[in-house]
Amino acid sequence: MANLALLPTQPHTVLGPGQIRVAVRAAGLNFRDVVVALGAIAEEGLGGEAAGIIIDTGPDVTTLRRGDAVMGLFPNNAFAATAVTDHRLVVPIPAGWSFAAAASIPVAFLTAYGALVELGGLAAGRRVLIHAGAGGVGQAAIQIATHFGAEVYATAHPSKHHVLEALGVSGRHIASSRTLDFVDVFNQATSGGGMDLVLNSLAGDFVDNSLRLLSHGGRLIEIGKTDIRVPDDVAAAHPGVVYRTYDLSSETPDRISQLWATLIEMISAGVLQPLPTTSYGLLQATQALRHMSQARHTGKIVLLPPAVLDADGTVLITGGTGMLGGVFAELLVAHYGARHLLLVSRRGLDAPGADELYQRLTELGAQVTITACDISDPDELSAVLASIPTQHPLRAVVHTAGVLDDAVTTELTHEQLDTVLTAKADTAWHLHQLTADADLDAFVVFSSVAGVLGAPGQANYAAANAFLDALAQQRHRNHLPATSLAWGYWQTTSAMTAHLDAVDQARLTRNSMIPISTEHGQAMFDAALACQQPCLVPAPLNTQVLAGYARQNALPTILSALTTTRRQATTTTTETVTARLANQTSQQQLATLTGLVTDITAAVLAHPDSAALDADLPFKDLGIDSLSALELRNSLARHTGLTLPATLVFDHPTPTAIAHHLVSRLSGVATPTLVVSPAEAGVEEPVAVVGMACRLPGGIESAAGLWELVSGAADVMSGFPTDRGWDVAGLFDPDPDAVGKTYTRYGGFISSAAEFDAEFFGISAREAAAMDPQQRVLLEVCWEALEHAGIDPTTLEGSNTGVFVGAYAQRYGDSGSDSSEGFALTGGATSVASGRVAYVLGLQGPAITVDTACSSSLVATHLACQSLRSGESSLAVAGGVTIMATPAPFIEFARQRGLAADGRCKAFAAAADGTGWGEGAAVVVLERLSDARRNHHPVLAVIAGSAVNQDGASNGLTAPNGPAQQRVIGQAAANAGIALDQVDVVEAHGTGTTLGDPIEAGALIATYGTHRDPEHPLWLGSVKSNIGHTQAAAGAAGLIKVIQAMRHGVLPKTLHVDAPTPQVDWSAGTVRLLTETMPWPDTDHLRTAAVSSFGVSGTNAHLIVQQASPSPTPAAHQSSHGAQCVLQVWPLSARSSAALSAQAHRLHEYLLGHPGLDLTDLAYSLATTRTHHPYRAALTVPGSTDDAYHDLLRGLTALAAGRAHRFVSQHYCRAGQAGKTVFVFPGQGGQYPAMGA
Repeated sequence: MANLALLPTQPHTVLGPGQIRVAVRAAGLNFRDVVVALGAIAEEGLGGEAAGIIIDTGPDVTTLRRGDAVMGLFPNNAFAATAVTDHRLVVPIPAGWSFAAAASIPVAFLTAYGALVELGGLAAGRRVLIHAGAGGVGQAAIQIATHFGAEVYATAHPSKHHVLEALGVSGRHIASSRTLDFVDVFNQATSGGGMDLVLNSLAGDFVDNSLRLLSHGGRLIEIGKTDIRVPDDVAAAHPGVVYRTYDLSSETPDRISQLWATLIEMISAGVLQPLPTTSYGLLQATQALRHMSQARHTGKIVLLPPAVLDADGTVLITGGTGMLGGVFAELLVAHYGARHLLLVSRRGLDAPGADELYQRLTELGAQVTITACDISDPDELSAVLASIPTQHPLRAVVHTAGVLDDAVTTELTHEQLDTVLTAKADTAWHLHQLTADADLDAFVVFSSVAGVLGAPGQANYAAANAFLDALAQQRHRNHLPATSLAWGYWQTTSAMTAHLDAVDQARLTRNSMIPISTEHGQAMFDAALACQQPCLVPAPLNTQVLAGYARQNALPTILSALTTTRRQATTTTTETVTARLANQTSQQQLATLTGLVTDITAAVLAHPDSAALDADLPFKDLGIDSLSALELRNSLARHTGLTLPATLVFDHPTPTAIAHHLVSRLSGVATPTLVVSPAEAGVEEPVAVVGMACRLPGGIESAAGLWELVSGAADVMSGFPTDRGWDVAGLFDPDPDAVGKTYTRYGGFISSAAEFDAEFFGISAREAAAMDPQQRVLLEVCWEALEHAGIDPTTLEGSNTGVFVGAYAQRYGDSGSDSSEGFALTGGATSVASGRVAYVLGLQGPAITVDTACSSSLVATHLACQSLRSGESSLAVAGGVTIMATPAPFIEFARQRGLAADGRCKAFAAAADGTGWGEGAAVVVLERLSDARRNHHPVLAVIAGSAVNQDGASNGLTAPNGPAQQRVIGQAAANAGIALDQVDVVEAHGTGTTLGDPIEAGALIATYGTHRDPEHPLWLGSVKSNIGHTQAAAGAAGLIKVIQAMRHGVLPKTLHVDAPTPQVDWSAGTVRLLTETMPWPDTDHLRTAAVSSFGVSGTNAHLIVQQASPSPTPAAHQSSHGAQCVLQVWPLSARSSAALSAQAHRLHEYLLGHPGLDLTDLAYSLATTRTHHPYRAALTVPGSTDDAYHDLLRGLTALAAGRAHRFVSQHYCRAGQAGKTVFVFPGQGGQYPAMGA
């Protein structure tokens, strides 16, 4: 390409008959241009197609006019700022298409249609081979052939096969364009039938082999330029096939016009779509041609002519290393031809992303200087401007810099005013003065819509931007270049918007602001420069939202022309509020004031519909921050006439809570003094386990799943995860002494550890990313455990429910990132694990995180039982969680030689060789037994007693201690009030270590084995043989296993026991290993088990668990299985439509696995023991149906697929809507659809 050169545009000539002149905005690049550039075709010009705006027409042209946007053929002159062509060769650009997209159409689609249809006789059912199918003509041909119903085959480089598949070409119909294997591939695919039509652009042997692939009567249409054959020679060499060449340039203008008419009809019908494009500046034509010659592209390459900007001049961009500075620096280089950029910012090259920006701009062909400068200092700014070389004088200024320092107007400090005004206003003024003598092509300042519409808490920022707008107007009046762009809300995060979470962003959207994408912003920048207006507001607005503001009298006057909705007069004053409350009952007053608070909250948030706000949601979740909280307080004070504290929103964190406070203030009834009295509870009362949930290795997501695993004697240990950034290949080393390595390749992992429904819990994506996965998994498992207990988690808000969690740090987020700033502290702190559960659910009992290493979850459960027995808690969630964010546990224990090489825990086995790490979460819901029965919660088991102690000064800090274990066992049994021989089975700590297991077994024999009848031995097992040592969750996982075993009456076997360890004397036979699954022993007492957990810290825990005795009172709900019902209803709900479909799918799968399930019980549980979310569905089956089970399955299938079904009704219920009941008596014939909605 060395012989290519950029030449000056020729002076405009007088247009001939039928001609038009177009300002080119984008020009398509074709392989023909490459051939011409290489000199393979003589006396041909470059550039054959373009899109742009008509700037002149010949005297006889009547169908087009100046200003029309057109696309079409521009023979040999498209690569220029302006181009001339026959008006019959162009057509208007379809609405919504960019110039680049339009430039991808003409040559590709005209060639493909002319060759395939006009010359090739394309028809439905014909087999068509399209060579180079990923290129421009190739993709156009595939679209056309597919539309005609042809059977499409295509070749392309293997790296581009995905492009063909995306166009609908079957994988069996795709072959490489780099080898001749396509003949065999397609002969096999067609069973030797060959092709009816080949569209060829390849050369050499590809042509000959394509001809051989044609069936009798088949046609090869040649559109290439480098290997054109003589048709007669082809006919002689390949009898029975037809060879034709197609050259679009040989078509007459009238014929082109006819082809355009057909194509435009297909485009209008949505049959044809623009091709994917790769854009180059016209000044980069050489690189673009070289890129095309190397066949590295797909679709079309388009060249974008620069705007009228002196390429030899320098463009100064303030805030040049920021998000907007970078976006428009690239735009100015790629679209406007800027070649000399001076980017200034406070940190210069030290700014985040500056090096990458420099690299990108340099690769685009620009000479870039990035300088650190305090642009608010006129001396520093003057020095920077003086450094611009005289051969590249300053020609354009783009001022993007700015900072935020928000506060309500009454609390703004001088420092906050100075910080914001100097960055925006002072700098703009300095630039205005210092460039007064410069010959500038553009002076662009980036203002903000805040200066036009105002913004809560941003009085300083609004003032600074209003100054920029005024400066631009002054410059314009003085005939100086000036454009002030009052931008709206940008979709891409910048330094000024990084603090916004999902709620903030949603509020901006509700505030009528439509986020500006980079592409849309650049397009508006282009349009703004073309307008030659001093002040413009590139801020897309949602006019429907504006109409809502108008109805609420909240629409700024400046926007009134954007909606026809009229304002409504307002009458809400202090007097009217007081008058309305005067004759109302207390409940009516509460409803009135709740409505007032939600109305004002909506106004503060600029939310168009106050009825859509949930009055029971915290203000934080509604979008109220510290600044808007003050605005809310001030507005409420004006409406009520009360003096309200600045902490109002924090003291009463929901609209309903504030409404209660206002009722007491306005009614004159004093708020009752908080009285705290000692709780009364039976110290000896057993604690019931009423709910369980877990996430454990092997895809276990419930207690039922764990039981299925252990009862099936399965082992779920696996290789290391590949989605956590671990160097899986480099982590292993068989040498136990290798630093930073581990000698095992296996563990027990949760495959869904990275998955989290942050929106469900009202957590932003940014905060969720900063949260330790342990916190995320724990939130979900706690919710599931409560629902398993038949408790709607949302009903516990304000209750004395305690959260007791075993967890320890896993070094998540140690590497740190800018995106986690502000959330890293709470996201990584284990203390927050329990606190976050309490916060999300509004629980007011103790929230405690316990770290006693491996015994953490049982210690947490012990503390929960104490809290319940003391009356401190009315309900408790207890358990533990461990998610290994790093491979550190494997590396550390490898140094100690404490790991099993195969990753399996061989508890109490002769072959025991170390532990196998696992991870997971396990949680139980606990309640005093009397409360559980009174509340009709399911009593799954009873914790009769528990104990915790410490090894003390044992043989090493981490060494287990037998006497200490004996003491904790004896204390737990004493607390439970049972004899040691009443315990049937122990779920042991049993990690498979050669030291720990013998000590534990010795302690069990010395306690439970003493004076025990060998005919009724203590059975010993360990769930770690199935799932590994799940660390902080291990004790709770063992507890859930024991409860499930108790409920099923089966003792699952312990895996990997070749023989009992010879380091323990088992001869007495009073303690035996569960080497086989067996029924729970028949005894004269309730089934009783114990669970042990011993921490490496020396803290030991032991629980005594018993089968629940029969309830002394009848169950609250008796199954009505078989009863005749007029209508059976199964309700489902979720937080989103997609989640509702997923719920339907899960229930469908559950029913398939449990065909004998009592459907009446199912309906009762769905209606009374689940949270009711906004997206709701009811599956209703008439009582007369003979097969409700299959009818329900059919309804669930439809709901999961999003299809309508006669048994399915769906409704979106706005959260917090306490609507009034209305009775409608329309009379026969007066009904109307959805009148009940």
